[in-house]
Amino acid sequence: MSMDFNRLYALKATTQEEFDHIKEGILSLAKGMDEMMNVARLDLCKELYELSGWAQSLYEHELLSGEHYTTTLPRKAMEHSSQNIYIPAYDLGYLLRKLQTTIDYLRPSTVSKQWVVKGPWSEDEDSLIYADTPEDAAALLAIELFKQGVLKR
Repeated sequence: MSMDFNRLYALKATTQEEFDHIKEGILSLAKGMDEMMNVARLDLCKELYELSGWAQSLYEHELLSGEHYTTTLPRKAMEHSSQNIYIPAYDLGYLLRKLQTTIDYLRPSTVSKQWVVKGPWSEDEDSLIYADTPEDAAALLAIELFKQGVLKR
């Protein structure tokens, strides 16, 4: 009988150093996913969730021990822990479906590298909403609509 040393090595307990290395790799992959997912900023998602109660987003932000941001992942991939807090992370498609009757336009600004969104109350250029990403612009619009009572929980 021959011994499969590769299999035996794979079964040995990992050292703390090996575990930390694996953890760093997983977290760096997750951070890369954040950029690919294109969701609104954590602070905007938190405020919008508190105003709207919209909980069925495809993604979630995870806050370690309820305070420190760790990652954003698809809801189905998130392993929930009782000591962490999970906040819906709103992608543009989700926000546009929720805002479809209240959004006049969402487009890149012609004068800056920001996105501009126009809601139903926007009478002039001063009342337009500007943000760094279309997701943030749509989230800011939704927040404003809840504050003005146009959208209701």
